[in-house]
Amino acid sequence: LKQSGGSGPQAAVQIDFSSLDSEWENLSTKLVQLETHLETQKDNLKGQILSKIAEFTSKAEAFRDRWLEFKPKGMPQGDPSLIINKLEDDFRALEELSEEAEKVRQDCEHF
Repeated sequence: LKQSGGSGPQAAVQIDFSSLDSEWENLSTKLVQLETHLETQKDNLKGQILSKIAEFTSKAEAFRDRWLEFKPKGMPQGDPSLIINKLEDDFRALEELSEEAEKVRQDCEHF
């Protein structure tokens, strides 16, 4: 379909709509492909976040179990420097676990 309109200077302008349908169809197809790709990427990210959550949960449970097994009961016996070192190690491990928890929380929030 070609249109020419008007008289005078506009009479020379012609608009070709013959390829418009195929170009529109091509654009629609590309948009559907992009949407499918984005959904796939979203599902992959969701799987990665769920994996991180499961890994973090496992680490947190292992820390809790170690603490319950080895936490000081009553008045500690033995070399005070060894006891302090053990408590400092546990504190550092807890801090690392807290930092990882914050990262996982942020990942969930962004998702």
